[in-house]
Amino acid sequence: MNKILITGSNGGLGTVLKKFLSTQYAVVATDSTSMDVTDYEAVDRVIGAERPDLVLHCAAIVNADQAESNKLRTYSVNVLGTESVARACKKYNAAMLFFSSDYVFDGCQNHPYEVTDLVDPINYYGVTKVVGEQIVRDFVENSYIVRVSWLFGPAGNTFLQKMLKRAGEKNVQVVDDQIGSPTYTPHLAKAVEALFRSGKYGTYQITNEGVCSWADYAEEIFRLAGSSTKVIRVDSNTYQTLAKRPLYSCLSKEKFYSTGIGPLPHWKDALRECFEQRKL
Repeated sequence: MNKILITGSNGGLGTVLKKFLSTQYAVVATDSTSMDVTDYEAVDRVIGAERPDLVLHCAAIVNADQAESNKLRTYSVNVLGTESVARACKKYNAAMLFFSSDYVFDGCQNHPYEVTDLVDPINYYGVTKVVGEQIVRDFVENSYIVRVSWLFGPAGNTFLQKMLKRAGEKNVQVVDDQIGSPTYTPHLAKAVEALFRSGKYGTYQITNEGVCSWADYAEEIFRLAGSSTKVIRVDSNTYQTLAKRPLYSCLSKEKFYSTGIGPLPHWKDALRECFEQRKL
């Protein structure tokens, strides 16, 4: 593995992957300006010229509410864009790693979802990720599909950044009936690098250890920030959003662990590490 091309390299995950992998590999960082994934000819031209060994496909509309409000644009980026990249990877014999989501599941069970469990998304963002997964499987034999959840890190407009902006407020309403696993992008980047170095293609689920509600997560953010902001716990019916969210989206990492790659740290430890890095 010598050359890696990253789509969506200016996003929250892409930025971290670019920084981490550039110390070990020749990295070609692309964004919507240098390679619009919705334009197959542009994708074919760039991947054909660069001939990467691996494409990390991060480019996507990831905000579930935005996806719900602009389905045409979301379909263009998340589905047609993924198909453009997958077709080019097949044509030029590049491996592909596609980032999917815990939102491919409906959230109706109360134990971690296995890789093999039935996908049944309840919002449009999840629908596009299910379709994207199948496109990658159909086009690229040497592919990885990595489902992640609740990403946070030094870059991106994540729940962490949103809560920090509200840290001066007296009270903040946060839902406490949606359960998942916050995942730190620098830890995810290391895990992904170990995965593609293993050469074990397939579908995997990777998150930090531990589970919590959004309200639990918010309280830990305010605690580490030294804020006195109080979290007012509400249910999803009280705090409604445009896109419906699964109530339970915890992912089993057993298949990932079977590769011999160890667990990621607990999400609370990851959050503390994130705060420590912010102070440097």
